[in-house]
Amino acid sequence: MGRICEQLNNTADARTYHQKAANIDSDFFLALNNLGVIYIHEGLYPEAITLLKRFIKVNKHYVKALGNLGVAYHFMGDVGQAKIYCRKALNINPNYHLIR
Repeated sequence: MGRICEQLNNTADARTYHQKAANIDSDFFLALNNLGVIYIHEGLYPEAITLLKRFIKVNKHYVKALGNLGVAYHFMGDVGQAKIYCRKALNINPNYHLIR
């Protein structure tokens, strides 16, 4: 449901649904990635980074989470960290569209 709300640009409801999913199962890491994206859109970059780092501790090769971390760091102005995570994503998938 959260993804549907995102597609409808209803970030408030999307955030609520992703938070509920993460609360039901704290190991539901896709909810963490999706919630991290919502936080990025809301300008809550430190919160996004915290969630996304939690995600990649378990799934180091999930390109979207790595790319999202790079984006969050970029918007925070930390170009060095942004490059690190973008490179990691591109090493896994050289054609990853978010970074290219």
